[in-house]
Amino acid sequence: MNREQLTATLDPGVATATLSVCELSDKDEYTEQECNKFNEARSLVEQGKTYEEVAVHFQKQRVQPETSAKGKKPSKDKKTPDVMTFSQMLVIASEQVGSRISLIKAGQLLEACGLCEREDDTYPEQEVARFYEACEMHLRLGKPLVEVAAHFDVPVDSHAEVLELLEQMSGNQIEELKASLIQAKQQQNQQFIEA
Repeated sequence: MNREQLTATLDPGVATATLSVCELSDKDEYTEQECNKFNEARSLVEQGKTYEEVAVHFQKQRVQPETSAKGKKPSKDKKTPDVMTFSQMLVIASEQVGSRISLIKAGQLLEACGLCEREDDTYPEQEVARFYEACEMHLRLGKPLVEVAAHFDVPVDSHAEVLELLEQMSGNQIEELKASLIQAKQQQNQQFIEA
C-alpha cells in the first residue's frame, strides 16, 4: 500500500507522528505487516492512548523475546530495558509540551540534561525520562537552559550562563548589577591598597 492510501484521512503531522511511534520510516510503499502496525497505532490513539503510550507498546513488542521453537515461554527473570529512538522521544516530548520542538532546541535540551546524541540513536528509559523532564522545565515551565542544567548537575559554560542571565534581566536590574560590580571592585582595590 502506498503512503497516500495509508494516511489519506490524517493530518500530515498526525501521520508522521504515528509512523514514528510505531517505528516505521517515512517511505512511499508499506508492506501489509507495516500497514497493520500503523492501523494498530491509530486504533490505540483513537482509544485514548497518548503517543508515548503507543510508542512504549511497540517498544515492548519489539524487545520481548518470541516464544522459542520448543514452545517454551521466555524466562521472566531477564528484563530487557526499554529504549527509544531520538525521533520517538522528540515526537512524544512535542506532544507533552504542546508545541513542536526544533532539532536545535532538542540538542540544547539533551545537553542541558547531561545527555548527548548516540550513534545507535537509542536511549534507555532513564535517559528518556531525563529528556522529558528537561523539556517540561524549559518549554512548559519557562526555566532557562542554565537552570535546567543546574537541576541535572550539568556544568555550563560561564560565558553562556552570564549571557542568558543578562537576557532575562530588566534595565533596572542591569544598572543595579553594574553598580554592585563597581562597588565590589572598589572594595577589592581598597583592600589591596591597605595590604
